[in-house]
Amino acid sequence: MKLRQLTTSLCLFLLCLLLWSCEQPKATVTDLTKPLSDSPTPSVTPPPTVDPRRTDLNRVVVGTAAPDFSLEDMNKKMVHLSDFKGKKFVVLVFYRGFF
Repeated sequence: MKLRQLTTSLCLFLLCLLLWSCEQPKATVTDLTKPLSDSPTPSVTPPPTVDPRRTDLNRVVVGTAAPDFSLEDMNKKMVHLSDFKGKKFVVLVFYRGFF
């Protein structure tokens, strides 16, 4: 009986110790009325101008042929869209390296 009480007490103590160690530290409140002198003021730069011919999407209409373009594949080989003309299915995947 005494061993059982000791085991139960030890388990409760270890459980309390575990819960106490997992407690998140409290966030400290800072004075928000003082300006932050260390942080630099962000500067806004206008976006670069783009050639409108490169972004003209009005010429791409559903049911018409896609304009020919060429891109470099993973093996540094140039691939043209016109290389696939006449194929039954062509799937284009523009992958930026992450989703």
